[in-house]
Formats: sequence, C-alpha cells, structure tokens
Amino acid sequence: MKAAFEHAGLTQDQVREMFAGVSPMSFMAAFAASGAGRIPQHSLPRRTLVVYAPYDLTFIVKYSREVLKSFAAYGVDFVAKVLPCGHYTTGETPYKYLDGWYMGSFIWSSFRRLAAE
Repeated sequence: MKAAFEHAGLTQDQVREMFAGVSPMSFMAAFAASGAGRIPQHSLPRRTLVVYAPYDLTFIVKYSREVLKSFAAYGVDFVAKVLPCGHYTTGETPYKYLDGWYMGSFIWSSFRRLAAE
C-alpha cells in the first residue's frame, strides 16, 4: 500500500490527513466532552466499555492502547476488556460468549451503580 501512495505522489502527512476522518483520535476531545458528562437526572458520570483484541489486524492493538491512554488523559470513565483473538474471530466460539459476558457484566454493573445512587 505504501508503494501505491508513493506512486500517487502522496506524502505520509497527506495520507495521515486523508485518513483522519476514520481515526477515533480525531474525535477524542468531542467524545470525552460528551461521554464524561453526567447522565441526565443522575450524578454519576457516563461509563464507557472498551473491548479490544490484541490480534486484531483491522484496528491494530497499538491504536486501541492509544485510545485507552487518551481516555485516561481526558478523564473518561471507562472499563477496558481484552479478547484474546482478532477482529473477525470475536464472532466465533468461544470469543463471542466472552464478549457477551463482558457486555452483559458491564450493563449489569452500570444498572447496579444507578440503583445504588
């Protein structure tokens, strides 16, 4: 792919700018501003679940970790879980059950937090 960009006469900075629209980092400040706000009629901050896979070739783990660092820097209340697989195998057994457990547990704990308030 690098050769194709070079053949088109594009620099690394130009390619980076072109792909900024699909990068989560481009939207981090706006997400943090909306996600770190208060839940209407409650004093608890919103909480975000992040599930990532270290063998994901679609969204490389390096970038998942950058998102987590950015969440921490912006003060986003988040829970991070790791699936020991790749992007497409999250829909396969046993990973889909583990992913479901992560999501269900997150929702359960979120409702418990609201009820305790």
